[in-house]
Amino acid sequence: MKTLRTRVVNGAFVPEQPTTIREGSIVDLAVIDEGDELDDDERAALHLAISDSWKELRRGDAVPAEEVLRDLDDL
Repeated sequence: MKTLRTRVVNGAFVPEQPTTIREGSIVDLAVIDEGDELDDDERAALHLAISDSWKELRRGDAVPAEEVLRDLDDL
């Protein structure tokens, strides 16, 4: 199976690099979810927040989920 990386521009699929596929060929595209749209700085901030949360949990500075849900119900 050959893969073709494309970008959507004004609603059309534009290949990222030249292709040897014949002009007029019909190509089936499969959308592959690559996760999220975070940039490097946003991803680093997310990982830091997760790490900090784990540290808080290990110190015992966490609130049980049941309590959080109960508080949300009270809003």
